[in-house]
Amino acid sequence: MTERPNANLIPEYMRGGIILYLTRGVSLGGFLTAVFEDSLLEAVWQADDTNICILHHYAEFLYNYAPMDSRGSRNKIEAWIKARSSEPIDALHFRWPSEWKVATEVKEPLIDF
Repeated sequence: MTERPNANLIPEYMRGGIILYLTRGVSLGGFLTAVFEDSLLEAVWQADDTNICILHHYAEFLYNYAPMDSRGSRNKIEAWIKARSSEPIDALHFRWPSEWKVATEVKEPLIDF
């Protein structure tokens, strides 16, 4: 049996944007947009010193945790943002990495830092 990747390898300062995008349709920054679009060249250009070294961890995260409709092309991202902006998804809907602190009710803050 293959172990699931350690999603804790995604830096904490990047997780909030991912969570807000997936649950509320909040637009991603340049680097995460490139990652979710599967645009390697753009991701490399947009990455900071930390993220440039761990691009493969983002690929593992997308494969294991991000819904297929939320990634793969600019059109898919735009459709995801439009759908989630008008119809947010409860954080419980996703299979989050156990290491991530994600609020499970709307009453709580969406992200716990």
